[in-house]
Amino acid sequence: MPKHRVEVFGQIVYAPEISYDDLMALENEIVGLVSALLEDMRAEFIAFESEGDRTFFQCALQSCDQEKAKAMAARLAEKIKTQWECKLMFVDKMLFEHYFYALNHHGGKSKKLLLPAAGPIDKALADEGG
Repeated sequence: MPKHRVEVFGQIVYAPEISYDDLMALENEIVGLVSALLEDMRAEFIAFESEGDRTFFQCALQSCDQEKAKAMAARLAEKIKTQWECKLMFVDKMLFEHYFYALNHHGGKSKKLLLPAAGPIDKALADEGG
């Protein structure tokens, strides 16, 4: 089993009407906020990359079940303002189930993604929890 079983991919989407100077200040604020949240969740290998009106981030977690993913999304959703939105994808390296969250200042949507087993061997391993 991998040491870092879950990868988290995130995307912050900024409102297009934000001026460049305001966007830079907002981006710095949000990167700090997201960094602190990820560190609280014991994330490792935290990376950010910006392009246009989006900031992408990713990190690795040793484990992350649906409750932990939901808690992380809820904590982030509490901070969202009208000027930005966020998408999160929790990818389990075992490739059985993943969690997706789309968040904005009105709340959010979530989806659990279940992937089919490759065959009987993969299914037997999934049933055993590994």
